[in-house]
Formats: sequence, structure tokens, C-alpha cells
Amino acid sequence: MHQTLVPNQKLIKFNLAISLSMGVGLLIMFGRLQPTLPLFYSLPTKEASLIAKEWLAVIPGVSLLINGLHWLMTKHLSSRLNQPTIWQLFWQMTTLIQILLAMSFVRIIWITY
Repeated sequence: MHQTLVPNQKLIKFNLAISLSMGVGLLIMFGRLQPTLPLFYSLPTKEASLIAKEWLAVIPGVSLLINGLHWLMTKHLSSRLNQPTIWQLFWQMTTLIQILLAMSFVRIIWITY
């Protein structure tokens, strides 16, 4: 009988806290944000780099989606691939992705607020 590997619960909770913090932060700041926000800095014209502020909700949404998918992958695949080091690295990379998304989110709000 295979035993399911439980990943580091602290990392999972930390990642979820980052995602939820971005969502709550957006709800709190939404009324005070400018109507358009700079999201695509690499586009040649200023007008092309701006988006409606509603599109900022994509970042917390993607963050939650990544957490959910990674949690499901861990739940279903950890019994087949019982390598604690691989799963630890997997969740560390998930945490890095969450931190990068959160930094982008905060930067966009900081610039426009």
C-alpha cells in the first residue's frame, strides 16, 4: 500500500496567504485605483501598455489557480512519485512564483496609487 506524501504544510499555507492577500488588497484598493493601469511595460506605445483596472484581478486569480493546480498535482501524484525532495523543490518553486506575482501586483498598485 502506498502512503501519500504530505508536502510542507507551511509552504502551502504561505502560498495561499499570498494569493488571498492580493485578492483582499485588490478589493480594498479597487475604488481608489486609476481607471487604467500600466501592465505591459514592453509595448512600444504608452496607450498600448495600459489596461482597465478590472484586469488587475487576473493576477490574484492566476495565483489561486496555480495554488489549486499544484495542490491537486501533489495530492494525486505524490503517491506515485514518493520523492520528498522533488515535492519540496516543487513547492519551493510554487512559492517563488507566488512571490513574483505578488511583487508585480504590488508594483502596479504602488506606481498608480
